[in-house]
Amino acid sequence: MLRLLDIPVEGRTVYSFGKVRDKLENGKYEVSFREKTIIITTDRRLSIGSWIRMYGTFKSGVLRTIFVGELDGVDINLLEKAVRYVACRRKI
Repeated sequence: MLRLLDIPVEGRTVYSFGKVRDKLENGKYEVSFREKTIIITTDRRLSIGSWIRMYGTFKSGVLRTIFVGELDGVDINLLEKAVRYVACRRKI
């Protein structure tokens, strides 16, 4: 299930989205959503400032991605509301 980047847990699979802020070295990128920033690794070339969705495992403080796709033509605020709504409904 798609989640926000609130609290990535070591060893847990993450399916989330964020904005590419910076390119680091060797396929590493800094990705953030609101106040939370994480480092991801990927073989794909990402554009700084683009919104992406990503899937992978969080290990040693880095999200090791299996899949990275760009989010084009998506209202990020609506996507965030949908994620929060589904998470809330699952708790009921």
